[in-house]
Amino acid sequence: MIKSYLFQLSQQAGQIGIDLKDAFIAAGVADSTFYRARSGSYDLSYGTAAKVAAWMDDEEQPTTATS
Repeated sequence: MIKSYLFQLSQQAGQIGIDLKDAFIAAGVADSTFYRARSGSYDLSYGTAAKVAAWMDDEEQPTTATS
């Protein structure tokens, strides 16, 4: 079975411990897009899903302090 983009993003957000709506906003995607996708009235495009996923990929990378 094919998993929806929203389902995959939700799993990724859970793995890094961030609220999915917050990830959408931080990635520059309107929260209304999140709400429409969550309600089932809108299917996320690949580009939107990739943008949020890329932001979360960056967030889960450990940061190192440099002096």
